[in-house]
Formats: sequence, C-alpha cells, structure tokens
Amino acid sequence: MENTELAAEFYVDDHALLFAALAKHILESTDEKQGLAIVRQGVTEYGLERGLRYAGRCLANGDELNVANYMAYSELVEPKGWNKSLTRALAPYKFDTVACGWAATWKKYGMLEYGKHYCTWIDASLVRGFNPEIELEVNPIMSHGHDCCSFTWKNFSFATQEEADKVAKRRRELLPGVGRDFLYHCAHLFSTMCRAVYFASGAGVGRKITSDSLDEYAVVFGNRKKEAIRANCNRDFLEI
Repeated sequence: MENTELAAEFYVDDHALLFAALAKHILESTDEKQGLAIVRQGVTEYGLERGLRYAGRCLANGDELNVANYMAYSELVEPKGWNKSLTRALAPYKFDTVACGWAATWKKYGMLEYGKHYCTWIDASLVRGFNPEIELEVNPIMSHGHDCCSFTWKNFSFATQEEADKVAKRRRELLPGVGRDFLYHCAHLFSTMCRAVYFASGAGVGRKITSDSLDEYAVVFGNRKKEAIRANCNRDFLEI
C-alpha cells in the first residue's frame, strides 16, 4: 500500500490514542511534576508549530493574522464529522464543542486521565503560534469532566451570521491546499513529544518511553501505522 493510501486510514482516534499513550508512559516513568512539565512542553511545541504553519500560509496569501483567518486556515480535515460545534453568541464570538472525537476515543480506551492533558494546553498554543495578540478562552473543557468545550474569542465578534458563514465558506475553499491528514499530525505530535522527553530524560530513558508508547498505540492500530509514524516524524514541520 502506498503511503498516501495508508495516510487516508489515519483519523482523530489515531491521534488521540497516540497522545494518550505518550502521556501515560511519560507520567508513569517520571515523578508527577516532571512528567506534567514534559507533557506540557511537547503539547505546547506541537501547538506553536501548527499555529506558525497557519500563519505562514496566511501571510503568503497576503491575508491578515486575525481570528477569522485563524479559523479559515485550520489544517484539520475531518470528513467523518466526529467533532460537532454550536454557535452560542456572535459578540463576542462563542461556540461550544458538544461532540469531540478525541474525548470519545480516550473514554473508549480508558485513557481520559492521560488524554485530558492535551486539551489543557493545545488551543492556547495554537493561537499563540498564529498570533500572540489574539485572545481565546477555553472554559469549561469536556475532557476535564464537563459536557462541552466552550470557546470564547475575546475582542472578536461577527456582526451577523452571514459574516460567520463567509469564514466557513473560505475555510472550505482553502482546505484542499492547507489541510493535513492525520498521519501528518500523528508524526508531528510524536516528533514534538519525543523532543520533550529526550531533552528532559536523556536518550536512554527517552527512547524507552517513546518506544513503549508506540507499541501501546500499535496494539490497537497495528505495526504498519506505527512504522508510518516513525517514518514521517523527522520531516520539517515548520514547512508550509
């Protein structure tokens, strides 16, 4: 099977379980304070680099680094529609995510305790990578025991629903060019988490933690996917 065909088999559940396995083995192999610091570093770097890619593509097209374009340049391709959101207010713009593929996967495999750490830091890091002047509040968070994730964009509003619909239309137009499959996202996540583990724990401990994490992922998704993540994790993830 060609790499592109295998990439099409990756989805939210791969990404979610990979992160949870990494967080589990990091936290079980270190004391709590160090483990949380490593997980936070890996998630933060992953989010910052994703946000920087969004920004790079946005600027390359001559567009401004504002909230509307942050939404429009999102890389996530989710054809199965596992994630569902509802608009709560236009001014300031607020929406609630009421169904989440990540949270559902962690619950399915009994990994919510580990997966929830991704949600703690990812969105703030994505936004900061795109434009540090943008303010986003995420509270409450579903994986932390609530019914939804509530996103409020500080100092940003849509005057009408039509304006919001235009941003959604722009996102659909851009997605074929800016979207990245979940093999790409899994490899990027593994890359940043590996760096965080290796820098904090050294090559010996770091190699064991990351290898054990991939092995646990492979119990569910198989060795072919595991090796695909390994094969793609050394690329330049700042390339737009």
